[in-house]
Amino acid sequence: MAKKQKQKVKKTEPKKVVEKKSSLFERLESWMDKRHHLIALVITAIALVLSFLMFNAKISTGLDDSTYIEQGYKYSKDFFNHFFTSQAPFYAMVLAFPIAIWGINIVLLKVITVMFFVASVYLLYRAFRFKVSWLVLFPALFIYATNSEALKYASLTYAEALYLFLQALFLVFLIKLISEANNSDDVKTIIKKNLKMIILSSVVFYFLFFTRTVGLAAILAVGALYLIRKEYKLMLIIPSFFAASYVLFEFIKNRIWSNVDQFSTQSKILFQKDAYDASLGNEDFNGFLTRAFENTKQYFAGRFYEILGIRDFPTMWQEDGGLMFITVLPIFIALYIAAKRKNKMMLFNVLFLGAICGFTFFALQTSWGQARYIMIVLPFIFMTWWWLIQHWFSFERTRPYQIFALIFMGIFIWQNLSYTSSLANKNIPIAKANLLQGDKYMGYTPDWVNFLRMSEWCGKNLPDSTLVASRKAPMSFLYADGKKFYPIWRTTPNPDPDSTLQAFKEAGVTHVIVGTLRVNPLVSGQGFINTVHRILSPIERKYPQALEFVRQEGKTEDAKLFKINYVQ
Repeated sequence: MAKKQKQKVKKTEPKKVVEKKSSLFERLESWMDKRHHLIALVITAIALVLSFLMFNAKISTGLDDSTYIEQGYKYSKDFFNHFFTSQAPFYAMVLAFPIAIWGINIVLLKVITVMFFVASVYLLYRAFRFKVSWLVLFPALFIYATNSEALKYASLTYAEALYLFLQALFLVFLIKLISEANNSDDVKTIIKKNLKMIILSSVVFYFLFFTRTVGLAAILAVGALYLIRKEYKLMLIIPSFFAASYVLFEFIKNRIWSNVDQFSTQSKILFQKDAYDASLGNEDFNGFLTRAFENTKQYFAGRFYEILGIRDFPTMWQEDGGLMFITVLPIFIALYIAAKRKNKMMLFNVLFLGAICGFTFFALQTSWGQARYIMIVLPFIFMTWWWLIQHWFSFERTRPYQIFALIFMGIFIWQNLSYTSSLANKNIPIAKANLLQGDKYMGYTPDWVNFLRMSEWCGKNLPDSTLVASRKAPMSFLYADGKKFYPIWRTTPNPDPDSTLQAFKEAGVTHVIVGTLRVNPLVSGQGFINTVHRILSPIERKYPQALEFVRQEGKTEDAKLFKINYVQ
């Protein structure tokens, strides 16, 4: 019997499935995803604590904040018969309500602005959560919440804190709308499904503009988003609702306040070659292009790095086109990649950033360059940068080097926080003196102390029938406990004494403060603001008895008060 050969069966073992090891980014993302709300609350709490460590209980010498309070006071006295057009008026209207209840309580008004800023931090989290990765959102949000410039304006009664609040609230509604609106629906269905978010974002859009005119740029960002994505129905519907909201509220406003227009009033200055000399004429097309380029250099090569504590200001930022290029290039690269990969949310973020910056750089005079204009887009700049970094380090060949991306991000975060901490340490003794020791002049330089003490003396010792001319009338108004002052903003190169006296007489001016306010606020002895001196010198030469000395505050960098004796 033939032996049966045993058939050898080759056993095949199942292939081992090699699990792909999660990257450093993925592990961090997972960790933050489980704790995202707690992280957001911690960042918001840090913003609140730092806001009070950086709290400025004084009125700034920049004049805008004292002007807003003065205008808020006027609204509180006669809301429907007063309108303010030098800046966007909504913030002054908001201040009118606490002023009407508690009077001019400067500390209370500043606490309210702090709350606006802190709320904006949390609302930005609410706007972008689940729309961008946590590794993009939280580092950008932390830099914003701990930035010295943002914290500085948190306790200044400028419009910035209210604008930041409204900007974040607007994005909460708008981003939800962008996420949910479907261009494949018919027009009627789009409106019906998204009517609530359309109305809410449209209403907040108007008050964003009403707070700061640059808010108008939001409509450009939305239109560009839908144009790039070829979502033409949405491009027609949503900006149209924004425009309708603008028309409706402007109609209501003009019915209440008799055809006032904040935009046309401000735009006259914006179109001029020189903000303070209309005789030089208006900018042409090439002039606006030059203005935009110079502003881009100023803000992206200078002010941006100044508010992070990386560069001092002023430096050679005027000529630093290379740094401007390095700073702006990633934003354009992110725009291209987001459009190509159809990343709707990051595309909108970059377009919103570009619209705000474009509007600002074309509209604002280069002489107005202030860090606050770049501060309002700080979180969007860093979200763009971090998203681009995350994109680059998510490829197979770059995944092992993600630690270097985190180090790069960490350098900016640490530098920003350490700079803010150093400023907070310097501010704490001043804030304690202002708030706890009742010293409202602590922190001012001697020139300002003397000027403000003189204003206070006028409020306490001159009768209500007097009217004092002041180079910084809104600040004098506050330190004189609400006494009205006559503002002297500027003068001609060769003021005529008779015309000046006639204008003073018609306005009812009885006295004038002559201060010695420094041109360079950090250093004495380098000149002073001589507007009032140039006005009074021709009067003194022609009519020696017209100016009667009343009082002097301070021995150096003094402030003098003169009574005006009109020539019969």
